[in-house]
Amino acid sequence: MPDKKKNATPNAEWQFKTYFAEYHEEFPELVDENGAGWYYRHVHAVADFISANRTKVNKHIHCLAERTRQWEESWGDKVKQYQVPIFTGTTRAEWALSFDAAISDALELGALRREAVKLTYEQMAYIERIQPLGVPLNVLTTIAEYYIANKPYDSDWCVLPVTNIEAYLGSSALNKQYMSKIPTEFMQKKETSYGIAVCKISL
Repeated sequence: MPDKKKNATPNAEWQFKTYFAEYHEEFPELVDENGAGWYYRHVHAVADFISANRTKVNKHIHCLAERTRQWEESWGDKVKQYQVPIFTGTTRAEWALSFDAAISDALELGALRREAVKLTYEQMAYIERIQPLGVPLNVLTTIAEYYIANKPYDSDWCVLPVTNIEAYLGSSALNKQYMSKIPTEFMQKKETSYGIAVCKISL
């Protein structure tokens, strides 16, 4: 994030910075010369578009363009949070995300991949048969396809990123409405926490 105090040195270990313009030459697409990261620029571009096209967008999103200052404060806190080491004694329990955790996940998951998973006729027929009332079929097939693509080779249990799948589906209803309705015949799951769950799918 751009920072007027970019040259200031943190006074203590827990005072992390949000200004990383020094990485611009190495990663020009991620951060510009002013220290604005790609996500920061994206949010401001959306806000600028809303401000310039108020008659072309729904009124209920006008407030998004008016709250960029509040968003910057919140995002700044999040960027600092990401820098907290996993084993820092002052780390709060709800701080579930950090750069260390992201790097650990990347090392565990390996290189980025894009696998096309296609359910068999028998699997689709089974899912259609056990589909509970009120749960869209694409929700069940998406969960099944994710499970097939990401289940570890040495376990039947798989980490299910509920929040990410909700973003993919374009709805927050998975955790709020659908998860409790999915029969255990199809999916056994452990308690959902911080947007993730551990599940076992039977196909």
